[in-house]
Amino acid sequence: MDIDKVLEKLRIKELNNMQQAACKAILGTNDDIVILSPTGSGKTLAYLLPSAHLVDETKCQVQVLVVVPGRELALQSSNVLKSMACGVRSASCYGGRTAMEEHRTLKQVMPQVVFGTPGRLNDHLQKGNISPYGVRMLVIDEFDKCLRMGFRAEMQTAVESLPNVERRVLLSATDAEEMPRFVRMG
Repeated sequence: MDIDKVLEKLRIKELNNMQQAACKAILGTNDDIVILSPTGSGKTLAYLLPSAHLVDETKCQVQVLVVVPGRELALQSSNVLKSMACGVRSASCYGGRTAMEEHRTLKQVMPQVVFGTPGRLNDHLQKGNISPYGVRMLVIDEFDKCLRMGFRAEMQTAVESLPNVERRVLLSATDAEEMPRFVRMG
């Protein structure tokens, strides 16, 4: 995936400083990344551009798992990836609809990126609807909000079920009081 072509499709002339720094960090290092930037600053694009670039489009397995606190962010993030029209397939998983419906979608789409709420992701991981073995990158968007909403145990369960994660990207609009220990940054 060519990032410049994606930006052209999106009619974005230039990434802002935070987005440039995030892309450089994600593509140029193997380090785990924490992105702290205000709401509306473009954090979703900041992690999706390099994440999509790193996806092996020839593999029909989930390679990037994005944990979000709610349905709205799952759908919004999935729509951002779709608008990039870069050939990377995605799906979103969240409560409020049947898991069986999502399972059918996962089988049909064979997504390389999945956006989902902690509880629903755990459900699909435990049932084998999402294989944990292909996931190389874990993104926790609005991780501070996930913690405040009481998803600590569910996020820990999800993180611990992903044996091959090589990269972690945590995003927040606020300075987090604590970094979740179970993420093992660094």
